Order: sequence, then C-alpha cells, then structure tokens
Amino acid sequence: MSKQKPWQNWVTFYFDGDSWSGVVDSLVKFKELLNAYKGIYDLGGFLNRVECCPHVEDRVIPRFDFCTSGLPTLGEWFREKGIDIHALLATTAK
Repeated sequence: MSKQKPWQNWVTFYFDGDSWSGVVDSLVKFKELLNAYKGIYDLGGFLNRVECCPHVEDRVIPRFDFCTSGLPTLGEWFREKGIDIHALLATTAK
C-alpha cells in the first residue's frame, strides 16, 4: 500500500481579498495567495487573521477573507481538516 503524499488531503476553499481572490484548490494556488500578501503577513499571521465568512449562504466550498466573524480562522480550519500547512510548505519547498 502506497503512503499518501501530504498534499493529497488538500481541501479546496475560496479566498476573497483585495490583493488576491479565487479558488485555492492546490498548494500551488495557496502559495500564490501567500505571495500576494508577502510583506504584510507572515504565514502565522495570515493563518490567524483570515476567517471563514458566515454571510455566504449559497457557498459550495468554504469562503475565507479578512472578516471578523468569530468563525474558525484559516489556521484552525486547516487543523480541523488534518492539514499541517507548515509541514506541507516545508516539504514542498525542497
């Protein structure tokens, strides 16, 4: 039985921001999103600042932005989904 690659458990979400908006369906897209906010947020700051949006009634996938909803942050959501984003980014940086 083959071992699952760390990026194979990726869960798609939508990000809506001033510098970058779109579907984040891969680690490549997540890196694009991070690069759009480089110099503004480090990874930890970004994961703790971005929150799930409650006001999107018809969403098929979760939507995140810089709202203050009190709902899970992107970092909390990744942990809930079993994604260790720090390890994943470190693994793919090689």
